[in-house]
Amino acid sequence: SYVYNELTNAGFVNVKGEALQDLYSAEFDGVIAEITIDGQPIEYDKQYRADEEIVILHHSIKEESLPSMLFESEAIDYEKAVSSVEETGFSNVEIKLVQDIAKDNTIDGEVEWIEIGGKKAEPGRVYPVTSNVVVAYSNKLTDVSFDITCEENFIFNKYDIEVCVDGETIGIVKH
Repeated sequence: SYVYNELTNAGFVNVKGEALQDLYSAEFDGVIAEITIDGQPIEYDKQYRADEEIVILHHSIKEESLPSMLFESEAIDYEKAVSSVEETGFSNVEIKLVQDIAKDNTIDGEVEWIEIGGKKAEPGRVYPVTSNVVVAYSNKLTDVSFDITCEENFIFNKYDIEVCVDGETIGIVKH
């Protein structure tokens, strides 16, 4: 940072920065909160030795690990998972539905995977609370069978049938 460079260029040899990890947004990330010399606030009319410890304390994005319950082997409901992630301090949480037709033992609403910053979340690892978190959950597809009987008429010899479920078109059955 600018202040660090200025202090080391002035001849101070024991300069270090410390992050407060107190922010939930990037607005004030990197802003200096305090500078101390040997644990005391700077006195501007005083001279200091070059080897005295200087600490630049600055605001930074808070980091947290995801709740451990998200990594347990038991099925976790996605709403509970999202709530737990948000309570930890993460605010950019996205919910993603995974339609699952392959597994017969799928539980509706069960968390399938959690991604943070575009990568699979790891237990115990800390992440900036501004990271994007994706909670993917399963929703078992239901098979629906239907029969359509068309009466023969002499005007039309082909029928294209629009298939709607709950008012939403899901496809066309060609005849």
